[in-house]
Amino acid sequence: MGLLFSRCNKNLAVDGKFTSDQKDIYEIVLEANNKAIEECKIGNTIIDPHKVALKT
Repeated sequence: MGLLFSRCNKNLAVDGKFTSDQKDIYEIVLEANNKAIEECKIGNTIIDPHKVALKT
């Protein structure tokens, strides 16, 4: 049986607002995660989502 594992995090700014740099990093990580999820499909290996995320 194949299993899928994904780690989900919730990031909050301590003072209620991210700095510009923090926002940029958050958006990069979110995009990589979303692209990796798109690669989780029948026929792909477990490394395929990882490779896509690294290219983001």
